[in-house]
Amino acid sequence: MKSAIERRMEIANLVGVRGKVSVGDLAEYFGVSGATIRTDLRFLESMGHIVRSNGYVILRKVRISGEILLG
Repeated sequence: MKSAIERRMEIANLVGVRGKVSVGDLAEYFGVSGATIRTDLRFLESMGHIVRSNGYVILRKVRISGEILLG
């Protein structure tokens, strides 16, 4: 089983690649509960990496110097 840090890094990468991922899909992928994934997502959201919306996760778009960057 992956550590919370490893899982969170992989969640951020999966969201970046897929664009949108459901909590249920993440829970199934990692073999953990939805509550565990939601804890991970709260952390990632507090760090500004992702945005949670109605059971899905999307990558946060950041605007720097007039350009939209993902990350």
